[in-house]
Amino acid sequence: MRKIQQPPAQEIIYGSATPKESVAISREVRAGRLRRIAPKLYTTNLKDSPESIIRRHLYRILARYYPGAVVSHRSALEGGVARDDTIFLTYKYTKRVTLPGITIRLLKGEGSIEGDSPFMDGLYLASRPRALLENLQPARARSGAPKNWSRGEIEEYLDEIARVHGEDELNRLRDAARRIATQLKLHEEFKALDVLIGAILGDAQDKTELGVGPRPRGRRPLRCPSPGALHGPLRGTAPRGAARAPGAGAHPGGYTSSRVLRSLLLELHRRH
Repeated sequence: MRKIQQPPAQEIIYGSATPKESVAISREVRAGRLRRIAPKLYTTNLKDSPESIIRRHLYRILARYYPGAVVSHRSALEGGVARDDTIFLTYKYTKRVTLPGITIRLLKGEGSIEGDSPFMDGLYLASRPRALLENLQPARARSGAPKNWSRGEIEEYLDEIARVHGEDELNRLRDAARRIATQLKLHEEFKALDVLIGAILGDAQDKTELGVGPRPRGRRPLRCPSPGALHGPLRGTAPRGAARAPGAGAHPGGYTSSRVLRSLLLELHRRH
């Protein structure tokens, strides 16, 4: 008779405030069938490193710990985890949380608003206009990846939008940013974005009137995630519950300046 194969055991177990469940978890840990890999976080996987397990279930864990949080600031433009294994979320309060292999930077701010996209398990992805406004916020110098792109990187990103999707897309982006700036209390940031977009559109208009080709902009490569680190939506799938967290071997530490990857990021935000 053919043996029926049982489904694999649940890999991630969350701590419980219920006494009965808490006692059961403690019993499993003592018996060696569970191990603790982070506060209130356990696993049935006794072989893989805590870092790889958490990376596999990252967005599910984030949604459990911080329901309704918005993937924001540079993480919204780069597609998740930054170059030093940091991810930025807008939430109810500001806090730095460290898990094995990942640092979570919670930034107090508005929850999901018009234009933000459902992401995974109750998380949201900031819209492109919102992410650009957030990236123009003042940032204090600190160790690790800053929450914002530099002005030069933002200008390059806007220039890329104009080349890939046309100047009308920049105008639509500016109009959308104007609509949400009041709700986000980012008036000064909108003024800065307006100036950057105006400069790019004015430069393009000047070239058209003069009949000259594009002027080199002294481009520096954007810090886009490597293909192995891209989250599902950045591979061309919509982030509406069908996306999957990075695989066990994915590591977001590698970065590339590939124009193809930048175009994928632009197309993702354009669709949403």
